[in-house]
Amino acid sequence: MKNRQRGVALLMVLFILALMMILASAMTERTAVMYQHTAVTLDNLQARWYALAAENMAAALLQR
Repeated sequence: MKNRQRGVALLMVLFILALMMILASAMTERTAVMYQHTAVTLDNLQARWYALAAENMAAALLQR
């Protein structure tokens, strides 16, 4: 009977470990996607600021 209990306990531990691995994998993937999204957002923001600076520079040159 003890061997059966040990077997059940081992299966439960393995099942919990598998769930933890799945959760860790999902969290890692989500973090990577969020990081990529943040990088794209920052690039877009930088491009917008460059365009605004170029527009201001052109306006200043035309006013001369």
